[in-house]
Amino acid sequence: MRSQGRPQSSSPAPRSLTLWERLLEAWSRFWRRNQVKSQKAYDSDGHLTGPERQTPEPPAAPTIPEDASNPEVLELLRNLPGQEESREGVVVIELRDWFAWFSEKIPLLQGLPEAETIELLLRWHRALDYYVWASLEEELDLAALANLLPPQTTRTLLQRLEANQAKVRELLAVHGIERIQAPAGSSLLAGQVEWSDLPPVETSRPELDGRVGRIEPGEGGYRSRSRILIPSRARRYLYNGDVES
Repeated sequence: MRSQGRPQSSSPAPRSLTLWERLLEAWSRFWRRNQVKSQKAYDSDGHLTGPERQTPEPPAAPTIPEDASNPEVLELLRNLPGQEESREGVVVIELRDWFAWFSEKIPLLQGLPEAETIELLLRWHRALDYYVWASLEEELDLAALANLLPPQTTRTLLQRLEANQAKVRELLAVHGIERIQAPAGSSLLAGQVEWSDLPPVETSRPELDGRVGRIEPGEGGYRSRSRILIPSRARRYLYNGDVES
């Protein structure tokens, strides 16, 4: 007996939609289910005769460009709701500041010679400590973003920020620049003095007296190949590896 199923189509199978296309399609269906459908009246010649009631276009789902320094990211953050005096508004402003900083600084660091990079490091050291070495989880109140952004969008934004942090660290590492930090409870003897505006440091090893720089507890700096830079005290040290531990 002949099958009563649907006739086979000779047309090629439709292209499978990507995940993003399926999400957009579902978003559009949801929007239209909750709106008044468009109603139009036309005469026999195809001219519009009655009042037109059009369904508003669904708002675009928030997208985040691949490049976290892209101005579109800043525009997305500027358009978020929330008052500046509210906790949500403060977090949005902080998040926007992170992206704005990286948007300006990453292009400036690319391709610079070592001397110019160090000059920028000395000028930006406080901002570098905050934007490049700070923990996003600790600095930003992610719970405050829950009412403004979908969790996936928030995660994506943070991933882009972390990628930009890594990018700046990579650009500094090209010149052998790394961040150093003295432990909270003790100082760190950093290396032989190149120049200092402070008196010589006394140590328990007389042969090193006056030749080492001390980083105070909790104080940070940067090591650049053979030099130690402590911007907060305007001190620079020549590092030779032969110091107290």
